[in-house]
Amino acid sequence: MDRQRDAGNGYECVDPPVGRNIWQLDDPALDPAIRRQLAAHLVICDACRLQRDVERRVGRGLTTGRLTLRRRSAAGHEHRRATRRLVGGGGLLLAASLAALLLVPPRSRDAGRIERGAVAGAFRRPVEGEVVLSGRPRLTWRPVPGATAYRVRVSEVGGPFHWQGRTEAPELRLPRDVALPPHRDFRAVVTPVPPDLGPVGGTSVSFRRGSPGEWWRYRWRAAPPWIPVLAALGLALLAAALAAALRGSRLLL
Repeated sequence: MDRQRDAGNGYECVDPPVGRNIWQLDDPALDPAIRRQLAAHLVICDACRLQRDVERRVGRGLTTGRLTLRRRSAAGHEHRRATRRLVGGGGLLLAASLAALLLVPPRSRDAGRIERGAVAGAFRRPVEGEVVLSGRPRLTWRPVPGATAYRVRVSEVGGPFHWQGRTEAPELRLPRDVALPPHRDFRAVVTPVPPDLGPVGGTSVSFRRGSPGEWWRYRWRAAPPWIPVLAALGLALLAAALAAALRGSRLLL
């Protein structure tokens, strides 16, 4: 029997004189008759098959730099699947939070004054205190019933920039030959035509043209509360996946 237990790996060669020469199977010049004898020995000898498997794995490991001598258990496969699920879920939540950060309108700095955003003529974008990247931002506001047109003024706070225009729609983008100076604060004022349809002096909004860094910081601070929660959940899942991967990693010799 080849399954007699010993103090080593638990197996014994059924025919040691033949088993000692099992390495010759790797010799391409081996006599065919001897090759058949050694191959027949492998069919019935667990010890020699184990030895051949170990030698092949060691050879592949030394060649590729990845040495794996144990078969992956079902528990190991399940552990890796669970880790991949954590990575996928965390990545999805994090990507969703970043997409929402870009697409969901920021909260106005004067969000507590609910009546401001509901009145006719009030600005929709930019919201109060918003940081914009474009030098030609798109301005939008609530339509004023009965208005035939709107006058729009954009001025730099404490600076020389000033522009005014007219539009029939409740939105406007600055002309191509006009651009807001970077790193400056601005105030936009919209007045309906005729002016008595709106508040005295029109409705206004303050905003800033900032750098990409300023824009990201502002969008994060002004994001609805559920977006940071979504991002935190995504990061937590990714951290759990990393911890699981570290626990499951083994050096198999």
